[in-house]
Amino acid sequence: MNPQQERTPSALNRDGNHQIPSSVNMLNLVERRDLERCETEIRKDLGAFVRVGQAMLEIKERKLYREKYSTFEQYCQQSWGYKRHYAYHLLSAAAVCSEMLTMVNISPPENERQVGPLHGLSGEEAAAAWKRAAEVAGSRRITGHMVKNAVQRFVRQRVSGPNRNWIGNCALNPF
Repeated sequence: MNPQQERTPSALNRDGNHQIPSSVNMLNLVERRDLERCETEIRKDLGAFVRVGQAMLEIKERKLYREKYSTFEQYCQQSWGYKRHYAYHLLSAAAVCSEMLTMVNISPPENERQVGPLHGLSGEEAAAAWKRAAEVAGSRRITGHMVKNAVQRFVRQRVSGPNRNWIGNCALNPF
């Protein structure tokens, strides 16, 4: 598809043919402005994964892609070169960081590698693991490896409960 075609308000159907968007898919002036604002944020700093993820989440939730694309995944691939997995990874990282940082008064994660190990934890659990990684790092930069170790320690403690004894990664069986 050439750049001129990308700017036309049409989408591709599943067969790859252009379809004329229905009035349901047309963005109103406010939505068009919001789409432009979100896309500007994405272009401005692709490295700022939390802001990018939040902007992409708004585009997804409000279906601001619908004028040109039939799915959010198609929008991500054709507009930003993001495969489905990576796009949803950004959404998840932004959600984890947003929830976590409302609970902890420490520096926010700087990159996706730091946030990756926190996926699957609740906001409270992610905050506890992040705080532990920050304590281990001290004045050094928090690394993804430090976060991973803090998460593993947190999960071991959660699974083992207060009465289990641990040596390395192995639980001692009291029986």
